[in-house]
Amino acid sequence: MEPRLFVAFIVANKCRCTLGRLYITYITFYRYNYTNMKNNKNHILMISINGLVFVFSMIGVLATSIGTPLFMASTTILYYTIQSNLWIGFTCLATAILGFIQIRNKSLRIPSWLYVVKYVFTVAITLTMIVFWLLIAPTLHMPSYLLSLSNLFSHTLTPILALVSFFVFDSRDNFLSKKSSVFSLATPIYYFVFFLLVSSTGVMFGLYRSPYFFLDFYEFGWFGFNVYSEAYGFASFGIFYWIILILLLIFLLGFGLMSLNRLFFKKTIQIERL
Repeated sequence: MEPRLFVAFIVANKCRCTLGRLYITYITFYRYNYTNMKNNKNHILMISINGLVFVFSMIGVLATSIGTPLFMASTTILYYTIQSNLWIGFTCLATAILGFIQIRNKSLRIPSWLYVVKYVFTVAITLTMIVFWLLIAPTLHMPSYLLSLSNLFSHTLTPILALVSFFVFDSRDNFLSKKSSVFSLATPIYYFVFFLLVSSTGVMFGLYRSPYFFLDFYEFGWFGFNVYSEAYGFASFGIFYWIILILLLIFLLGFGLMSLNRLFFKKTIQIERL
C-alpha cells in the first residue's frame, strides 16, 4: 500500500476525523486517476506500436516486390522473409484493432490464443532477422541491397519493433506456458514442407531452385561436407545439417522469448503490488 494512503487510514481509524476521511478520499481519487491515465497512455502506445509493425511489414513486402530485381522480386510471396513479415504484420494489425475497440468497450479482452499466435510469429520474424544478417548477408553479391528499403524494413526494423511490442506490452498482460516454445517450431517446419512442394513443380527462386542456399539440396545435397557450388561460388555442408541447426536455433530462440515473457510478467505483477 502507498505510504500516504496507509497513513491516511491510520488517521481516519484512530482519530475518526473528517480531515482524515477527506485525505483518504483525495489520495484514493488521485491514485485512481493517475493509474487510469497511465494505463490509457500505455494502451494508446500499444495500439500505435502494433500499427507501426503492420505498416513497416507492408513497406518491406512492397519494397521487396517492386525494388529488388533478381532477389526475391519475381517470387516474393514464396520466401520465408516475406511470409514472416505478413504473419507478424497482420497479427499486429488484429491486435491494434482489438486494442482500439477496447477504448470504447472496456469489457473486451484480447484472447489469449492471439498472444500465443503473436509469440510464434514474433519468433519467426526474429529468425528472419538473425538468419539474414548471420547467413545470407555475408554471402550476398548485392552490397546495395543492404541499404535498400526492402532490407531495412523486412529484415531489420519490423523484427526489432515486433520484439519491442512483444516484451513491452504483450509480456505485461499475458503469461506464456512452457509448452509455447514448442509451437515456435511450427513456422520453419511448415516452410520446409512448403518449399519442397513448390520446388517440386519446377518454380525458380530468382536464379536458383531454392529460396536460400541452406535449403538448396540441388547444389549442396543432403549429407555432404564441404560441397562446392559453382552457382553460389562457395562451399557448404549438406542441407540436413542446416535443418537441424536452424530448428535448434529457433527452439532456443522460442524458449528464450518465452522465458523472458514469464520473467517480465512476474516483474510487472510485483511492481503493481507495490
